[in-house]
Amino acid sequence: MAAALPVAQELAADRLVIEALGMEALGGALLKVGDAHGPLRARQVAIGAFSAVDARLDQLLGASTPTSLPTPVAWLPAAALVVGSPILCLALPFS
Repeated sequence: MAAALPVAQELAADRLVIEALGMEALGGALLKVGDAHGPLRARQVAIGAFSAVDARLDQLLGASTPTSLPTPVAWLPAAALVVGSPILCLALPFS
């Protein structure tokens, strides 16, 4: 979820830019981001916007973008952990 939310936000912002300024403006901006990203890759710099560049380009080109939110089945282990951890912590002193 933590990785999917920034990508979804980037894609939504890109759709607004496309509506307001057109695909050419967004495409030019993404090219500049890609050019700036090249020298940073070797330095292991963590910049969140670069993780969404592939999805943003896919959207711009009209390719289908992957579902950004986890399916309900993916939530089950997380929910079990959130519910089970406090119960386990309360039960440990009595064992």
